[in-house]
Amino acid sequence: MRRRSRRTGRAGVPAPAQSIQGACRTFVRSLDLPCVHGVRELTDYIERLIGEPIIISPSLSADGRTPCGLLVKIDGVNHIGYDPSTSSSHQDDIIAHEFGHLLKGHAGGQVTPASAAGIILGDIDPDLIQMVLCRARYDDKQELEAEIIGTYLQAHVRRSSGAPATQGPDGDRILQTLIRRKNNPQ
Repeated sequence: MRRRSRRTGRAGVPAPAQSIQGACRTFVRSLDLPCVHGVRELTDYIERLIGEPIIISPSLSADGRTPCGLLVKIDGVNHIGYDPSTSSSHQDDIIAHEFGHLLKGHAGGQVTPASAAGIILGDIDPDLIQMVLCRARYDDKQELEAEIIGTYLQAHVRRSSGAPATQGPDGDRILQTLIRRKNNPQ
C-alpha cells in the first residue's frame, strides 16, 4: 500500500505540481474536444481554437543534440516537427506536447538565423522565423504544462476512440516521473 504524502495529500506528487496538473486537466476538459481516433485528427480543431494554421511533418533527426520535437512559427504558420525515426506512438506524444504549447499560447525564444538554419531542415529563410519552442527540458513551467496537457490530450484520444484506459489520470507514470524530475533536479 502506498502512503499519502503529508505535504501533498497524494502519493509522491508535490503540492505545486498538483496545482499545475489540476489546472491542465481543467483546461483540457474546457476545450470541448471532438471524438477522434488519433491526436493528429485534432489538428483542424486546434487550428480553429488558436486561429492559426498548423503543419505537422517529420523534420528532425535523432542525433543526440537536437530535440525530438519542435514547434516553430514562420510567417504566422505553426510548424510542428518530430523525429521520424521514433515510433508512431512517440511521434503522437511529441505532437500532443507541441499542441499543449499552442493551446496555452506559450511564447518561445527568438532564434538567430545561424541557429535556425541548424534546427530546421529544408529551405526556409531563417529571417522569417518568429518563434521556436524546443522539446528538450522539463524543468520549466511551460515544458511541464505542455507535457501534462499533451498527456491529457492523448488520454482524450484513448477515451474517444474506445481504447481501454491503461491507467487513471493520476496514475500516469510518465507524468509522475516528469513531475518528480521537475521538483527534484539532479
